[in-house]
Amino acid sequence: MTKIWAYIGLAYALSWPLLSRSGASHSGVSQPDRRRRFLWFIAMTLLGWIVLILHAHWPVQIRFWLIAPAMLPAWVISGAFSKDQGIRSLLRSLVHPPDWRWPAVALLSMPAFLLVPSVLVHMFGVPFQWPAPQNSAWMYIASGIVRFGYSLLFAAVLEEPGWRGLLLERLQQRFSPLAASLLVWLPWALWHAPLDFGGWVANSLILYLEIRVIFLIPLTILTTWIYNRSGHAILAAAIFHASLNTFPLILPFVQKTYVLIFVWAGYVVVKDKMWRRLEAA
Repeated sequence: MTKIWAYIGLAYALSWPLLSRSGASHSGVSQPDRRRRFLWFIAMTLLGWIVLILHAHWPVQIRFWLIAPAMLPAWVISGAFSKDQGIRSLLRSLVHPPDWRWPAVALLSMPAFLLVPSVLVHMFGVPFQWPAPQNSAWMYIASGIVRFGYSLLFAAVLEEPGWRGLLLERLQQRFSPLAASLLVWLPWALWHAPLDFGGWVANSLILYLEIRVIFLIPLTILTTWIYNRSGHAILAAAIFHASLNTFPLILPFVQKTYVLIFVWAGYVVVKDKMWRRLEAA
């Protein structure tokens, strides 16, 4: 438990000052490989730089200083080839998940959840909530890809190694997946407070309670389910995290159907008997 509390303390102490200023078991452990780490670092830095340029500036302007923040997720991802065995073990599943089917499930499950019930309800006359209009279908697709890439690299990849890869992993050694999910949910929700009340998402107390308390609980349970089903792959959890942030903003859906997230979470709890510890399930 000491390491759990140490992680939570460091997560708050190291990130909250930055957020406030912003205003608005694993598969086999790889061997250290400096060349591969360097290549992954360069490739992910370039990808992150492109995503930042397209996300922050339109029409596109080449801003070389954006290379600096792009290095942060690149450094995390390339840590899968670190010379430190503990870091390699933690981050290995970011580049080599045990089962590639579950990252695909993580990507497609949220669009299916939003669209299928919404289409059914829309057939009875309930209107869609439409995303912001774009100049063309290609612009709409490109905007969605950039939004997803931004959320994946600059939110999910930076958060999930800690929340799921470290904190949830250690909590599940002592508690059931359901109890561990609730123990992850509280510090995860509170961690967002500087961003939320700084005008990012939940910029009022009512909205904060709705997003971070009411709806984040089933979303945390579903992320645990994805993570465990994927063989403890951080990549699957990160993709699902990014999909939660992105698809409600880029897909048309009936907003009232979002309450079905509780049904989905309840189903996976019962199906996987998440109230039992993993070794007893």
